[in-house]
Amino acid sequence: MADLSTGARRLSEILNDGALSHLALERVRVTRPAQPNVVVAHYPQGLPRKAAVQGIVIIAEPPRGHQRLAAYVGKSAARVVLFLTAIEVAGLVHIEGKMAPLAFVLDGHGAFLAVTEAVMTAPAGGADPRAAGVVLVNRAHIEAATLGA
Repeated sequence: MADLSTGARRLSEILNDGALSHLALERVRVTRPAQPNVVVAHYPQGLPRKAAVQGIVIIAEPPRGHQRLAAYVGKSAARVVLFLTAIEVAGLVHIEGKMAPLAFVLDGHGAFLAVTEAVMTAPAGGADPRAAGVVLVNRAHIEAATLGA
């Protein structure tokens, strides 16, 4: 866990910005997937490569001002389960256009995929499923994906 200041930009914009290769983190707390509530190390700052990040759970966001959209793009939702190296993420993905859900998950626009109503599970055991709200998953770390129930 860590704090990431995004300024006026959205987190998804920063994650999908190809010009930035690192994330400047503050108040870094290291946990294990099987024991997410047990902090094993603290650091004042961290600088991970974005490509190495499997996913980001949004715990809290500062309030944003109202923004008017120039054009509304309709989206359909699909329930999926994503299998990463050390964790499974189940939830909803919101698909623009007529792309098939699993094709969107693996090949859609942007390096990071937003999953809402997310629940995370460590498949190796040790922790109960954990409601996570919104998780931004790095598509490069998705080993497999299925449609959820």
